[in-house]
Amino acid sequence: MMEFKEELELLLNNFIITKENNRDAYYKIKSKVKKLREFATTKLGCDIIVNSSLIKLEKIPSQIDNTFRIEEFDNQKDYILFVLLIMFLEDKAKEEQFIISYLTTFINNTLATISEKNVKIDFNDFSTRQSLIDVLKYATKLGIIKQLDGNDNLFKESADNEVLYENTGISHYIIRQFKDDIFSYTKPADFLNTTDTEEILNKKRYYTYRTLLYYPVFHYTNFDGEIYNYFINYRNRVISDLDELLDGNLLIFNNMALLTTTEKVNRLSFPNSRKVISDIVLLVNNYLANEVMTDNFIVFNRFELEQLFIKIHSENSKYFSKEYREMKPNKFFEVITGYMQSFKLLEVEDDIYRFSPVVYLISGNYPKDIEENDSYEQLSLEEV
Repeated sequence: MMEFKEELELLLNNFIITKENNRDAYYKIKSKVKKLREFATTKLGCDIIVNSSLIKLEKIPSQIDNTFRIEEFDNQKDYILFVLLIMFLEDKAKEEQFIISYLTTFINNTLATISEKNVKIDFNDFSTRQSLIDVLKYATKLGIIKQLDGNDNLFKESADNEVLYENTGISHYIIRQFKDDIFSYTKPADFLNTTDTEEILNKKRYYTYRTLLYYPVFHYTNFDGEIYNYFINYRNRVISDLDELLDGNLLIFNNMALLTTTEKVNRLSFPNSRKVISDIVLLVNNYLANEVMTDNFIVFNRFELEQLFIKIHSENSKYFSKEYREMKPNKFFEVITGYMQSFKLLEVEDDIYRFSPVVYLISGNYPKDIEENDSYEQLSLEEV
């Protein structure tokens, strides 16, 4: 099965692959799509969409959390505007052009029909215009639209400034297709259902492989007993599959499993040598590794953890990039803990913060022989 390792990694690492933006990857995957689809169907319970413009693995999460967040988005408003953009493009033909004021008018008219909305969308507000531009830039990156004319930075300054875009037709494949009527859904978990989850063995297999391939850490006790039992009973088969598929090594300990590979499998992999925040989290893990576990977690209340983060920043900020060096303590705390939550390194409930024992395995520190007068842009951490 190693014969399609590279192609599987491309599907896992990318939300969507368009022929126009990544022609080589598109044809590489398309040449092996039959075997890839067999794997995706039998192990993940997901389909692979293939047409003349794009290829996409329909990644269905195994639980509701922020792992599948969009890195470019900062708040709930960004996600709302993104969905409204997809709705706006629904009736647009391929290569049809539109100006940004058409989009803002559609958004205002659509929201006016909703009696209850928790987020205020007002394009007279700078932050709202900033959010819309962030969404449009992300849509351009995905290949959903093309920017043809105008300066989007000028729109941020004033809603009177126009920008011209073109619809590529790819927006129809962004939102997952559901076979059921989603208006009957009453809770977020309903969106996790697949077509044959009545078959319990399939459900257990799907959830196991999805979680190991899509998520940084698999806390299998978070799932129902059937899925837990499947993982325990079939772990040797799972380990063999992941070794053959991705040359991966599955570590199992303390009711959790962690897939490590020689190459990046998930586009949101940790640690990530290209991200400053990843190095800082390795450093935080190093401090946490000196703490004692309680019930398989390292536990802090908010005040205790805030004090630890102040200490970490005070002792190490000279090594950080300017952004993190000058960051206010409360912002530093929220950014770092949020990032750790997204990688399952941290669970938060009320004001209790529980860190996964994974921090003992993945941590780092700055070199001890650095002199005070050295220049620090962003120093790489030495893994412990």
